Amino acid sequence: MAQEQYDDNNPWHASANCLFAFICDNCHVEMGMDLSGKVGDGGPEFLDACVAISKRAQAKGWVCLGDWMFLCPKCALQRSGSSSKST
Repeated sequence: MAQEQYDDNNPWHASANCLFAFICDNCHVEMGMDLSGKVGDGGPEFLDACVAISKRAQAKGWVCLGDWMFLCPKCALQRSGSSSKST
C-alpha cells in the first residue's frame, strides 16, 4: 500500500502544517506534534510529520467539522450523544 502523501487541500494536513496541532473548537484542548527543529522547513520530513499527526488524531477519535474546525474525542462523543438524543 502506498504511503499517504501530503495534500494542501486536506483540512487535516493543512491544519497540522499551519498550526502544528489540532485544537478542539469546543473545549480548546490541543493535540500537537513535536517537530524537532523541522518547523516551517516545508521539506519532506516536515510534510510527512503533518500526515502522521493527522492520521494519529483521526485514530484517537478527533473529528473534522470543516476548515480549521475540529473536535477532540471527548467533545465529539458528547456531540454525537446529544445529536442522537434529539432524533
